[in-house]
Amino acid sequence: MGLSRGLDDDRSGDQTYQKATSVPDFVPVVEPGTDWRKFRARLTYFYQAVILLLDHGPDGSYGIILNRPTQYKVSQIKSTVHELLSLFSDNRLYMGGDCGDTAMVVLTHRDDIEGVTQVTEGVYHHNVHGAAAAVAAGAAEPADFRFFAQYAGWAPGQLEEECKSGVWFCTAASPALTLNAELSNGRAMWHAVLQVMGGDHARVSDIVSEVERRDLRAATARLQQQQQGMPEQECTAAFDGALHPAEVLEIRTDAAGKKQYYVHFMDCDKRLDEWVHADKLLPPNSNISRLESVPSLALGCSGELQADGQKITRRLKRRLEDTHHVPGHLDDSKDHAGPEKEHAERTKVKNVQVVEYGRYEMDTWYYSPYPEPYASCHKLYVCEYSLKYFRKKATLLRHLAKLEARHPPGDEIYRSPPPPASNPGASSNAVANPPIAVFEVDGKANKVYCQNLCLLSKLFLDHKTLYYDVDPFLFYVLCEVDADGYHTVGYFSKEKNCQDNYNLACILTLPCYQRKGYGKFLIAFAYQLSHLEGRPGTAERPLSDLGAVSFRSYWTRQVLDVLRDCRGDISVQDISDRTMMMPSDIIETLKQLNLLQYWKGSHYIAANPKVVEEYWRIYSGAGGRWLEVDLKCLHWQPLTTGPGRPK
Repeated sequence: MGLSRGLDDDRSGDQTYQKATSVPDFVPVVEPGTDWRKFRARLTYFYQAVILLLDHGPDGSYGIILNRPTQYKVSQIKSTVHELLSLFSDNRLYMGGDCGDTAMVVLTHRDDIEGVTQVTEGVYHHNVHGAAAAVAAGAAEPADFRFFAQYAGWAPGQLEEECKSGVWFCTAASPALTLNAELSNGRAMWHAVLQVMGGDHARVSDIVSEVERRDLRAATARLQQQQQGMPEQECTAAFDGALHPAEVLEIRTDAAGKKQYYVHFMDCDKRLDEWVHADKLLPPNSNISRLESVPSLALGCSGELQADGQKITRRLKRRLEDTHHVPGHLDDSKDHAGPEKEHAERTKVKNVQVVEYGRYEMDTWYYSPYPEPYASCHKLYVCEYSLKYFRKKATLLRHLAKLEARHPPGDEIYRSPPPPASNPGASSNAVANPPIAVFEVDGKANKVYCQNLCLLSKLFLDHKTLYYDVDPFLFYVLCEVDADGYHTVGYFSKEKNCQDNYNLACILTLPCYQRKGYGKFLIAFAYQLSHLEGRPGTAERPLSDLGAVSFRSYWTRQVLDVLRDCRGDISVQDISDRTMMMPSDIIETLKQLNLLQYWKGSHYIAANPKVVEEYWRIYSGAGGRWLEVDLKCLHWQPLTTGPGRPK
């Protein structure tokens, strides 16, 4: 393959590099450091680029940028092989680099096509003529191929110097990421690779992601303000000390006679709204340092350029939010549009600011309809056993002194297994330290307790609207157990007679107990109950932003677990029978993993064992601890439609 030049401006003349017989398996990724800014100033399309290195040796190196889709289709290319390229009318054209004006690199995941050359495990190199011949013969589909115009090249020793200077990170190539359709559209792949690398690299991704989300929301908010003729304001936020575009929702006068403003930071989630004094509010400052703008190709907008000042339509805004995982986008369906809008207007200003709960004090996130005079309190005191709420701590202490039942009402249906005698402090698989227990509480039989649970959870769930009508629901309350009693840490609710196959209505882990694996445990517990009922289920919609992340993580792990154990063909229904997941959730998960392929008019699961193992390695180590449900410790039977449940 011929290379015209490397990457620096002082490059030597054209050089021709012979393809090596052994291709090293590593992917350089642009680092967001000081050197990166200089590098980006020269070649903006290398910003957050992921490059698959096709050849590296003493004569030089070359590769292709994997995550730079253009606005063009392959069939639009003016070429001497236009007739061949017309077969790929729907294939997106990717920009592979800045070298080789007439070069076209073709990649595929198919190893059964004649003439392919292996680049790395699960990734194969082909040419235009070979790809066209395979499609014309019916041996492959156009979607099996990805086309890259030009490539990136380095002179001898140049790539090594750039790596030493911090321009690139290097890591092993992952077949699960290289041709993943969900990650090929811009920066998503860059973040995914850094997350797989872990450690400091993952932290770099986390920091950049937060800045990107903040600036994206800020830019969208400013455009919306301009379109609506709203005055712009900025406010110094308490959570990071930085200025953010803000909207004033309410004004009040404090005890000292000073005005306070309740502001919503338009680039942040509603849970960060707060009361501020006038000195925190400022007119917009155009000199505030922001993350530099990036090429539109890196935004994942299907390669379509976005001109400055372009109107942000609902469709474009949703596409941007989905690409960047912006919190707040839940469900635009008409079924929820009216109630959601009314609910948002009624609850836009949170009332209770702080909750003291056991040995923890938690800042609240959202409005909760506590009755007066409790709703007007700055701080509420909540009993972690009965969930009763008080305005004064002295009243709470008197309540605790008289309290006898230090556990939720209802039946204890699960207690985590004890640790092995040889290691009493062990905490692994289903063994929890401290031990955990699950109670089933009937909303009709224990109405006051369940109403108190709903009021408490509403402080941390924005889209929960159930407060008092708890009769049709069962509540599964998770507790940590110690010598003092059963401390409620979270719960999920479930409708007794649901006709929509929902196995879970609302779910919450209290903030002071989060990041311990309890949320995933509650989801797994709900699906274990579905197993015992013998029917698949799913979560009630709409999902909150945090709930959607948790469920997608659980679904992905379950699907991969089944595919790892599979020997032979498997269908979506087979996976549903084993996991009790709804087929629609399984299909969506397979699409995200790029494991659902189209072949001769129908879809099939393309579960290459090596690719599945690679995904498993990525997802099994992500998201912290997974606390499993020990079925031997679960004592429960499905609810009957008769007079009661069999004992």
